[in-house]
Amino acid sequence: MQFIMDLNALRFVFASVFGLLMGSFGNVCIHRLPRKESIVRPRSHCPKCNALIAWFDNIPIFSFILLKGRCRHCKERISFIYPAIEFLSASLGVLSLVKFGWGIEALLYYLFLWGLLIIIIIDVRHMIIPNALTFPGIIIGLLGAATQVLPVSFWQSFIGALVGGGLLWVVGYLYYKVTGRMGLGGGDIKLMAVNGAFLGVDLTILTLFISSLLGAIVGVYLILIRKKSSKYAIPFGPYIAAGGAISLFFGYELLKIYGGVSLLP
Repeated sequence: MQFIMDLNALRFVFASVFGLLMGSFGNVCIHRLPRKESIVRPRSHCPKCNALIAWFDNIPIFSFILLKGRCRHCKERISFIYPAIEFLSASLGVLSLVKFGWGIEALLYYLFLWGLLIIIIIDVRHMIIPNALTFPGIIIGLLGAATQVLPVSFWQSFIGALVGGGLLWVVGYLYYKVTGRMGLGGGDIKLMAVNGAFLGVDLTILTLFISSLLGAIVGVYLILIRKKSSKYAIPFGPYIAAGGAISLFFGYELLKIYGGVSLLP
């Protein structure tokens, strides 16, 4: 019994440490992908003074605390977003372990959630969703289904990707025809396809419903409370990402409320 408890504790430690490291890598992606820079080279450096960051100054969260949130060389303040991303990434690692157990399934779903987290930050900052995140996401989801690692059939995954991306493309096309403005970008469509590849048809449609509801609520808030124009541009990627995460953790429970109807076997 003690051995089992120790093993479970080690798994949680591993999930946390892995999540912290992935969070640190995610910060690199957030900074470099929108600038079309390599995420491999050069080494991490201060964006203000360009001084290389030593390994002991690059330990997730702990280095931020020890350095008191400032660059060791130029003393420029380090954004709090860096340790926040690392903490959230570690939290997603633990949540994936709790929800899906110890195994490849949990790892793939963690990568899905990690990608959603990074996309949220990039889309909020730059209004873009990099292909470097969506294309691998679609492939990993399809491969996970094809190898039966994920609990969705390849048919569900493949059609889910087509339906997710296709439905959002139709919505964007109709919006353009009615308003004459682009309401959705190609990145949003590909992100919905990622959701479809990982979640299958049923949860993808639920994701689209949830993301549209969240977007509408924020849109009404911005117009009525913040007095923004109806033409004010807001990124839709964060709502798709939030909808996908909610569907992953609570989707089937939500579907049961409406009879648990499945569109595909």
